[in-house]
Parts: sequence; structure tokens; C-alpha cells
Amino acid sequence: MRASDILKPTPYTLLDAARFVAHARAKLKPHSVRIDDAVNAHAAAIERRNRSVMVKQLADEFIENRRAKGKSEIYIRDLTTRLRRFRLSMGDRVTADITSSDVDYWIQSLNLGPPSQNNFRAGLSAMWTFAVRRGYAAANIIQLVDKTCVVAVPAKCALVATNVRLFCDAKTAFTILAVLFHLQAPFVHLS
Repeated sequence: MRASDILKPTPYTLLDAARFVAHARAKLKPHSVRIDDAVNAHAAAIERRNRSVMVKQLADEFIENRRAKGKSEIYIRDLTTRLRRFRLSMGDRVTADITSSDVDYWIQSLNLGPPSQNNFRAGLSAMWTFAVRRGYAAANIIQLVDKTCVVAVPAKCALVATNVRLFCDAKTAFTILAVLFHLQAPFVHLS
């Protein structure tokens, strides 16, 4: 078969085809990628994007799936609350188009403490794992979002809920009382 016969059903000439091949080879050579591999990978990405869904649909399907799997109502309520915030920001975007950077910036924008940031990350990670299983995403991009470091701070006093007693030194006790009752600092000074 002649090259001109292969090109007949296309709008391209033999010269156009030669230019395309030369350009593609020059672009891909530094990356050690063959033209047909690049074309196949790109076609697969397009197909994956076409199979993907909007984030709001993914969130709805995921919550329904968790409910159908018998997850506790507390878990469902927490997940719904967290995903509602994510849906407000990214609900109209295609799941396959969201990057780990998008999610990382979004989590940081919440201005929450480290444990809460990690809880949002965990919920999103579970949802992205679900998205991968459904063919809506190629990978769980949330795994690329770093967990926030949680530093344990030793407690200065302990509240025993059963007896509602406060065990701590006198200075800490007066500081706590001052905060609770909005007392002025000079009133609470202990030496």
C-alpha cells in the first residue's frame, strides 16, 4: 500500500504527514517516547475524561455507595458535610481534570487546624479511590497531597468529666477562670 493511498481519506498531503511525523519525533525524542505510544496515551486520557463525571455527581454517588455499604450515620453525616464544602468549590469541574495541587490549595484555603485538614484529606482520598474504581479518574491524586503535621501539645491540666474537677496548678486554674469569666489580667496575677 502506498502512503498517498493511506492519506486519501484525510485532508493531509504526504508532505503534511512527513512534517507531522518529524515534529512529533523532535518533541518526543528527549523524553524517549515513541509517537504511537504518545498517541495511544493521549487517546486513553481523552477516553478517561469522557468517562469521568462532575465532582458533584461523584460526591453524590460516593455518599450513596457508603450508605449502601452500611456505613454509620455519623460517618455519612461527617462525609456529607466535608464533601459539601468541596462541592461548593469544585462541584462543576470534571473529576479527571482535578489535580493534587488543586486539592492541596483548596485544603489550605479552609484555614483549619492540622487534624481537620487531615480529616478532609481522608474523606477526599476515599472518594478518589471510589472514582478510580468507577473509571472516573486514572489515579487517586489525593495520595499526592501531603498530610498536615499534627503536633501533640502536653496538657497543663486534666478535666475529669465524671467528677467535673479541674486538676492543675493554681496559676493555670486562675488563668482558665480569667478566660472563662473575662476577668482582667491584673486581677489574676499570681507570683
